[in-house]
Amino acid sequence: MSTSKSEQSYTAQGLISNPPLRSDGRSLLDYRPICMSTGVYPQANGSAKVECGGSEVVVGVMCEIDHEGNEDHSFSANGRIKCNVLCTPSAYPAHSPPALDDLSYDLSVILSDVYSDPGLLPSNLVVVPGRKSWTIHIDALVTADGGNLLDVLFLAVRAALWNCRVPSTKNIEYKGSSQLGNESAFVTQHRTSHAADFEIKDFWEDGESLANRETFPIAITLNLLSSIHFLDATHLESMAAQSRLIFIYSFSQSTLEGNPTIRGIKYFGEAMPLKNVHTHMPNAQNYARELYSSSQMQLGVEESSRRQGRVAWR
Repeated sequence: MSTSKSEQSYTAQGLISNPPLRSDGRSLLDYRPICMSTGVYPQANGSAKVECGGSEVVVGVMCEIDHEGNEDHSFSANGRIKCNVLCTPSAYPAHSPPALDDLSYDLSVILSDVYSDPGLLPSNLVVVPGRKSWTIHIDALVTADGGNLLDVLFLAVRAALWNCRVPSTKNIEYKGSSQLGNESAFVTQHRTSHAADFEIKDFWEDGESLANRETFPIAITLNLLSSIHFLDATHLESMAAQSRLIFIYSFSQSTLEGNPTIRGIKYFGEAMPLKNVHTHMPNAQNYARELYSSSQMQLGVEESSRRQGRVAWR
């Protein structure tokens, strides 16, 4: 979406006026309504769709077994998370295919940089200790961009991971003929350190949630203009802003009232002294805490309704 210099100037004047004026009547710190749905792809291990204003992101999560000696020699005994973002032509009709590829790559790198942090790796991805583990594939689809895309993207990824269920497995230990006696040629047991293989239990869709899922991060974007900052910029407002400062935070119940963990900081725009980043940090933490709390409420409602639906179906 292209905008003229006069449109950007008019929008900027409204934002810095007293009182500030936005086209939709919001205050500088108000978000547009956020709609969050989980379980939108039944065939995925986890999925979600998040809409905010004119932005929409759909995320699917798949669990895949990784093993020792895989083709790319990237096996991790504790599991790993891989991220990919695809921007659709319908979201960016003015972009050429190479420009779409570049944007998709840039967003994939931002997500991958954050989720490569070992502190975010769930502890229940080990299948056969030292031999096999789950790889979590996150595939995000940007179907519309009405501004504030990174905040929406991180909310959608977090919702899909919250919804994800890791298939329950039993480990299998093989025994030699000299060890058999009256036993079968193999025995199944849960999480044994001598296991050679595994099998998936029945009702794999009812597997366990990802461990420490409350710590998956959210992003908060401060749009900076003159001496003010504002949240949840529309596309036109983001073009009028001089720069964007993005904080990526992790929360948990123990840190909800304290300081969250910073998982990343991104900056786009005009040069800014480092001390100004620290100046904005306390405000960003408060905004992120409010966004985290409201998203947790929505996820709790979604999860409760889905549980009731499964009980009624059975």
